[in-house]
Amino acid sequence: MVKAGYNKIKVKVGVEGGTNPDEDVRRIQAVREAVGPDIGIAIDANNVWPASIAVQFANRIRDLNIIFFEEPVLADDIPGLAQFKRGTDIPLATGEHEYTKYGVRDLILGDAVDIVQCDITRCGGYTEMLKICAITQAWNLPLAPHGMELMHMHLLSAIPNGMFLEKLFMFEEVNQLVFKNPPTPKNGYLEIPDLPGLGLELNTDELSKAQKINS
Repeated sequence: MVKAGYNKIKVKVGVEGGTNPDEDVRRIQAVREAVGPDIGIAIDANNVWPASIAVQFANRIRDLNIIFFEEPVLADDIPGLAQFKRGTDIPLATGEHEYTKYGVRDLILGDAVDIVQCDITRCGGYTEMLKICAITQAWNLPLAPHGMELMHMHLLSAIPNGMFLEKLFMFEEVNQLVFKNPPTPKNGYLEIPDLPGLGLELNTDELSKAQKINS
């Protein structure tokens, strides 16, 4: 990813179902050594730990300049997220499992988030996402949407507290099949197409093939 021009990367933690944080520490140390001091490293635990273990782990890697820690505890555990936030100075990122503005409101009022990560394909589309953007702006919190960079690119460019787009490589093949010539990042930056709507054209030939296979 660094060779491709990205200046921020995200790494999974919670190896062996969260039972081996020592190995997670070694892995993040190895990543930092490999990419050098100038590349931003985010980590994502996918809800694997109780707050106490997550805090211990976070404080063991805090000197590695971690830009945020995503979902260290269960996404619905607002008290646990707040406990984590009090226990470390690594920014807490969460929100991909919130589906309405009300869930985002509760995270913020519970002091359980530093970086909001809602996903436009989960939370009700652009109408609800614009309301979420307004809430995060009102609390001066950055918005870093979860994945789906082609759905989020216009939205993020239009708000003052947009942090960055997240590109999930697992969806790269799907994007290429669903859309004709979808925009792809160059040196870590995505150029927004100057075309109607989202600037995306469905690849009807490939979609027709998929429909025939499924039927």
